[in-house]
Parts: sequence; structure tokens; C-alpha cells
Amino acid sequence: MFATLGAYSLHQSVVDLVTLYVFGLLGFGMPALGVPVAPAVIGLILGLAEPDAARAVDQPGRPSVFITQPISAALFLLTAIILFAPWSRARCGGVAAARLQRGLRQGRRHARAQRAGRR
Repeated sequence: MFATLGAYSLHQSVVDLVTLYVFGLLGFGMPALGVPVAPAVIGLILGLAEPDAARAVDQPGRPSVFITQPISAALFLLTAIILFAPWSRARCGGVAAARLQRGLRQGRRHARAQRAGRR
């Protein structure tokens, strides 16, 4: 009911209501047809953001457009870390994790030895 009020109050158009109900029924029927809803929602959001992305990429020879703002640089770095983390873990063979575990064990032993020496 609130979605209907919001859609109609924006432009006072019946076309907005029909669009609301068509997409609502489509979204309601997708799981029944075995179509996942999450990729459709992500596609809708990315589709709305596409004109801005196309404008940003439309600057040939300037890859710096992706890191000029702090938030875009942070997201770019986060994406790079997420993409390369599995590769680096597989390449290192879990060496860093083994070193960390070994260091934790040695630290616990050292703490126990210090406590035992105080008694």
C-alpha cells in the first residue's frame, strides 16, 4: 500500500502504478519460476549506475579517473585485495597463516613460562 502511495504521489500517473504492479508481480513470480532474485536486483542497480560509469570510462588514456576521489580509491583498493587474496594464499601455500599460528603458540608458551616463574 505504501509503495502504491509513493509511486502515485510522485507524478500522479497511472503509468507509474502499472509499472509498479508489473514489476512487483514479476519479482513475486521469479522464485516460483526458479529465477534468482538477487542477480536481478544487482543488475537493476548497476544498470542505473551505468551512465556514470560509461562517462568515467569515456576518458581515453586516463586511468586515474578511478582513484581521484578517496572513496573511489578505497573501493578500487578493496576490490584489488578481494580479487588477489585467493591467488596470494594459494601461491604462498598458507605460509603466512602457519607463521602466525607458530607465533601465537610461542607467545602463549612465553606467557606461561613467565607466569610459572612468578610463583
